[in-house]
Amino acid sequence: MTGQHQQPIPGVSGISSPLPLGRCIYCGNGPNAGLSDEHVVPLALNGNLLLKQASCEACRVITSRFEAKLLRGGFRSAREAFAYNTRSKDRPTHLPIFNVHGEENSRKDIPIGEYPVTLLMPLVAGAYIDTFPNAVTGEQRTWSFRNHDYDKLSGEADIFQFTSNILDVRSLYRLLAKIAHGTAVAYHGLDGFVPFLKPVILDEEYSGYTRFIGTMWPPPPPLDQNGFETELGLESLNDRTYISARIRFFPELGTPFYRVIVGTFATCQSAIDKWELALKTPPPDPHEAGAIRMDIKATRNA
Repeated sequence: MTGQHQQPIPGVSGISSPLPLGRCIYCGNGPNAGLSDEHVVPLALNGNLLLKQASCEACRVITSRFEAKLLRGGFRSAREAFAYNTRSKDRPTHLPIFNVHGEENSRKDIPIGEYPVTLLMPLVAGAYIDTFPNAVTGEQRTWSFRNHDYDKLSGEADIFQFTSNILDVRSLYRLLAKIAHGTAVAYHGLDGFVPFLKPVILDEEYSGYTRFIGTMWPPPPPLDQNGFETELGLESLNDRTYISARIRFFPELGTPFYRVIVGTFATCQSAIDKWELALKTPPPDPHEAGAIRMDIKATRNA
């Protein structure tokens, strides 16, 4: 079975909805729910795709919570190292490392210029709603980036062992789903497709993310831009057509793309049948909603 990603739509990082949507794109509530403008990609990841009056207060609280877990956790050091956008007037001068010298719950603040930048991305087999090309197969692994001056850490700073910030995998999947769904709404309209991802975005206890999300392999070369890279298109498998998004964060580091199956069209019953079947199938990956961190050891100078 083969697949083809068709009709890519460029420039999704730089548009705004021309008119207010007037309904929440996640739960469907109307103006009485306290609608606000929705940044599809967080500003802190250099996103500027804005949907006007598109998120109710209750859904805004939900999405803000899982975004914060990433932006202040596993994405924090890379965001600061590359000077991503921030709403704060003052950028931090130090960032913490944890479990210093193997001491559980210990912490040490390191100046930004000397901070050991780490970035972890889970490599996940999926999306298993169907059989897609260029997907990671086998057991879950992790793509990683490290930018450490081990000599300075183990010498001047006298640090030879520490733990990176934790990346919350569940929050990563939910952010991928949020971006993919919002981008599809921007191009197809709120009622222009059958959405698959609302439970992924809104339900904190949801399992089965890999029904709709998986890592594409191999990663493309690094991109000369900070923030993110997104492409929306149609992916066809036999008689089924899916709306899919390809998303990667920190493309300047050569990160892999994630494929996110956003939904299908009301006229494509075979794809809807696949979706309904996938919802009844137990998720295959017991580790998909955990957290990952990197334990780092440097050689102590004599």
